Amino acid sequence: MKGKDVHGCFMFTDIVGSSRLWKTYDYLMFQKIKQHEKIIRKIVTKNHGSIIKMIGDSFMVFFKGKTGYKDALECANDIQNKFPIKIKNDDYLQLRIGMCQGVSKKFAITIQQKKLNDYFGTTVNLAARMEGKVSPKNSMAICFYKKKIPFIYLIKFATKHKKIIKTRDFRKRCYVKKLSLKKNYKCFNSKKLNGVPGIKAFVFESMPN
Repeated sequence: MKGKDVHGCFMFTDIVGSSRLWKTYDYLMFQKIKQHEKIIRKIVTKNHGSIIKMIGDSFMVFFKGKTGYKDALECANDIQNKFPIKIKNDDYLQLRIGMCQGVSKKFAITIQQKKLNDYFGTTVNLAARMEGKVSPKNSMAICFYKKKIPFIYLIKFATKHKKIIKTRDFRKRCYVKKLSLKKNYKCFNSKKLNGVPGIKAFVFESMPN
């Protein structure tokens, strides 16, 4: 079976500490998850994204095209603006969001007698690592696989939405170049990304009030 090459940006969302929250709140948590799902579906549609699947309480979303990262970043920002959501006491639904722009393989698959599209490859894997290994809670991280990094757009996006940009470099040999974008620049061992290629990532965090 041969997959089709597709350009675009993948986005993964995840609820921080969901296992503990489920154990603590049970039915109340179910209600909050349904609220969380409704918010994300509405915002993804507004920003021209397609929900590929839900994995537990996490979403996998695709933004088609060589500039799909623009819609993905706007979508991620809109989602984070709706969170955290209070559950009870001092507990909240808080999200991490990870994204990667690049080329992936698109396959038609059959699940429960339904034909669906799914996507595979390094771009997808990196998007998952941006969520799981790079993005802090209430923030979002993005990388660009085998694509020129759109520094000017990232700066404009951060300025427009009043975000702090933190640059994370996971390459084996990390050299910091003199860029206006480099704020809180840090280097990490690429092993942290669990087998995918080392890469430069950009984390967007809200400015303190």
